[in-house]
Amino acid sequence: MEYVGEHLMPGKLGQFFVVLAFAASVVATMAYFKMANAKSVAETISWRKMARVAFLLNMGSVFIVFATIFYIIRQHYFEYNFAWEHSSRSLDPKYMLSCIWKRRKEVFYCG
Repeated sequence: MEYVGEHLMPGKLGQFFVVLAFAASVVATMAYFKMANAKSVAETISWRKMARVAFLLNMGSVFIVFATIFYIIRQHYFEYNFAWEHSSRSLDPKYMLSCIWKRRKEVFYCG
């Protein structure tokens, strides 16, 4: 169900880059493994190049996901549960980054 005025593009963009980051990390891991077990110098160089490109793609995707989450919080897109639970319109702009950090602490430090 879609409502008029919903802001779905940031969520779809973020979801795409999450999947891309995961795929790139798998490709980079496999390429570095193949590079370590390569028999010739040319094969090593080829696998290293592929691994580095995949790693850079992974790194860029992670930064884009972070930027997308920050954008959702900054624009107060409350149709996303993350923004609804962890931010408000009365929150000072200097505390916007702490909204993301708060959720990370809740996920990883369940105690």
